[in-house]
Amino acid sequence: MKIEHFVITAPRYPGQPNEDAARVEIANGKRPFVACVVDGHGGGRRKSRLVHLFSRDIAKRLCKEGVDDSGEIDLVGVCERTGAYIKTDLLPVAGSVGAVVGVLVVEPSRVHYAHVGDTRLYQYSLIWPHARQVGIDHDAQNSEELERLAPFIDAGTHRIFNASMPSFNYYDCDRLEYMREDGSWGGGLMPTRAFGDLKYGDALLHVPEKIHTILLDSLFAGYVFVLCSDGANEVVEQLLERMGPRGLSMSFDELQREIRMFMLDTNDDATLVFVRVIL
Repeated sequence: MKIEHFVITAPRYPGQPNEDAARVEIANGKRPFVACVVDGHGGGRRKSRLVHLFSRDIAKRLCKEGVDDSGEIDLVGVCERTGAYIKTDLLPVAGSVGAVVGVLVVEPSRVHYAHVGDTRLYQYSLIWPHARQVGIDHDAQNSEELERLAPFIDAGTHRIFNASMPSFNYYDCDRLEYMREDGSWGGGLMPTRAFGDLKYGDALLHVPEKIHTILLDSLFAGYVFVLCSDGANEVVEQLLERMGPRGLSMSFDELQREIRMFMLDTNDDATLVFVRVIL
């Protein structure tokens, strides 16, 4: 098996730090290939550097500690430990900023994927070249997440609110809010799972609901996986549909040129890890 990869990141505002972060650990001995994308939020223009450092710290921990030197994979455990670390060591920061994550682990015969929030993994292969999203976003459109949040909403400590405004379509979606001590509503978070954002309390989980495992079949010759922040979702979907089977044979120079061209037109920080597995 041969694993090839590259990382592309593009800030929303030219000259400003990207609130996202990505990290890759190359397979070494018993340790498999690991990739992580972290999509930070809550910084705006003035705190974007702080959020990037927050995201980078999380990405490093998830990549380094999600798999040990014996090859043992523990993606749920590393999310729990990282969440505890944020609460104890990063408390002044974690109350106002947060991050969603996606982690990809590639073994010789299978791939594992876990996500918290609305980062995404897309998959396609030579025989089935149409992009397929692995897993479902953790947000207010996810019926299982709404069922999980029901006790908090019934208790009146949280609500799902659509803050749509005719002149600002970016907010035209359901978001999670929490009740402040004075009885007013605060926040407005699209993902219903995330690291940080401690003001949301126990309603906001920082662990995946499941680990997705994909068996690699040698009959398919090869696979492409693209792990990305939500700012790159539409770019990745359009790109994979356009490339079709060519994505398994195109040079990385060609691929990166096409992707960078698409990523010029995003309204958010955008980050992706492109992984090609040849069997």
